[in-house]
Amino acid sequence: IDGREYKRVPLSAPQTVTVEQENGCVNVIEVSDHGAVMLSSTCDNQLCVDMGEVTVDNWETRPNQQFIICLPNRVGVELAVTQ
Repeated sequence: IDGREYKRVPLSAPQTVTVEQENGCVNVIEVSDHGAVMLSSTCDNQLCVDMGEVTVDNWETRPNQQFIICLPNRVGVELAVTQ
């Protein structure tokens, strides 16, 4: 959030992460055993939701590679890929 790490979630521990900020911005991220997706956001443009899922199989071919970014809410999701 705003350049600071909020939480690390291993793919081996699938869960839904809700990021609620003091300013009322909310992002909901679903982490599965193969990647992550922005399920919902309170931002107006919904580009982060439209980015779709980032996975260990598709991150190299996505326009934003391993990132899902919600600029209005200043929230970023990064799939940390180790090779």
